[in-house]
Amino acid sequence: MNIKRIELKEDTQIRNWVVPAGFVSDGCTFPGILKLFKGMMKTDEYYLGCVLHDFLRRYAIVSVEEADAELKRYIRDDLGDHFRAQIYWLFVKFGRALYTKIYQLPPEWEKYRKPII
Repeated sequence: MNIKRIELKEDTQIRNWVVPAGFVSDGCTFPGILKLFKGMMKTDEYYLGCVLHDFLRRYAIVSVEEADAELKRYIRDDLGDHFRAQIYWLFVKFGRALYTKIYQLPPEWEKYRKPII
């Protein structure tokens, strides 16, 4: 499987969070049968929302449900796409069981644990 991995070169603000430089994301990946729908999902356009979702989930910055909700809000509120926001949310909800590994947040990234107010 050829998964596109991108390392952030600088701190990146996405919604009210900052994802640190050096964070590596695979962007908007879809497991198994969901790949059939990938063509309709505009993964390049929604990439930053997926990066935020990966960061929040991978390091348990927020609950799984809240990370999924952040992705949905990014697509719905920031990009104005209500339909795809709901579809993405359903995909991540049903894909939760496949992505359960939690990593220790590096100490130098501890300051990214809180949202920007």
